[in-house]
Amino acid sequence: MSRHDTEDKISAAVLAGYTTELTVWRFVHDMAQTLAERSMEKGKRERGCGLRCLEDVWIEGKQFKLQTTDCSSQSADDIWNLGACVYRLLMGGEPFGGRGREGQTPQSPLPRFNETDYSKELSDVVAQCLAYDAASRPSAEALLKKADEMSAELRAYVSDKSNLSAKSPINRKRRQSTYSFWPETMVVLILALFCSLPITVHAQTDVEMEKLMNVVTMMRDQSNRSKALSILKNDTLWTLMDELPCNANECSFSDRVSMFGVNSIALEIASKRGPIINVGERFKNSADGKHKYSFIELTAKAMKKIFFYVKGHRGTQQMVIIPFDSKQKYAATVTYKGKVITPSTKLEGISQFTIPLDNASDTKYKFEIFNQGAKNASFAVITYNPMQ
Repeated sequence: MSRHDTEDKISAAVLAGYTTELTVWRFVHDMAQTLAERSMEKGKRERGCGLRCLEDVWIEGKQFKLQTTDCSSQSADDIWNLGACVYRLLMGGEPFGGRGREGQTPQSPLPRFNETDYSKELSDVVAQCLAYDAASRPSAEALLKKADEMSAELRAYVSDKSNLSAKSPINRKRRQSTYSFWPETMVVLILALFCSLPITVHAQTDVEMEKLMNVVTMMRDQSNRSKALSILKNDTLWTLMDELPCNANECSFSDRVSMFGVNSIALEIASKRGPIINVGERFKNSADGKHKYSFIELTAKAMKKIFFYVKGHRGTQQMVIIPFDSKQKYAATVTYKGKVITPSTKLEGISQFTIPLDNASDTKYKFEIFNQGAKNASFAVITYNPMQ
């Protein structure tokens, strides 16, 4: 094997979760240019060019190269896959709850990133590429033009050394661009980071929700508990939804039920912070304005309903209900001001709700879970409460 193969040519997948916006725009540029060129070579604009996943891309020098020559897919699929690759470069995992295209429905909210970490333009490009309607996705030529514009803007910014004089990131553009993290000089460090560090997601609404969903579904396999504990311990955006009272139809300690272990992990994290559990700091309740994300694990006896009132929330809420068993038979509803809200999506047993609350101080809503199965069941409930 040549030195070129071992040092100057590695998979772009090693950058997933550990890269800068400037490098991501380079990726968009190189992939869009390749897709446009190959499409012209084939002479058929509708033919695809074989971009399926990040593993199809290699880094050679300072360029991203598409390795596959398979052109059996449609070009619109290539654009969707490009958006999924960019999402993975930024977040370290697949979009739509970690399920990628299989997790997307016409009602699925498109990812939006926090503008304190990434530009609105990058957020817009990812959302446009991942549009459910193929006709709404941008062309490779449009993506190439946008990548050129944004790369030029970021390079102009970092060329002024005074913008980089601070010892820590002090504004969005600095975080977007510093530094050009090219792996031909940093291979060892990248691989060490990839293997040893938990993924930290800086995001708003659905992106952080997806991260929590990923952690919860991962815990269906209890061998992943230590990994889940590490991720949740380092993610300080959430709090425990511990203000909910017990329901008579919840399982007791004597009832047999398979569980994720969400509450015990929260208790383990809290117990290491001092002798007082769930008071102050992170573990308050889901109406705590400091933490907009919350979750808790609830149980329901066989063929029984459990319901809870959620108080103190304001703004358009997002709620996800995840059964421990993906094939669990259950029904979930939300009631607000006498109106019943059904799940906007229910895929692989996961129910997702959008709840438009007003900003009244006494706002509250009720959610109900009906365990329709013959066995006791547990459910993880995740909420996003914007408090505005």
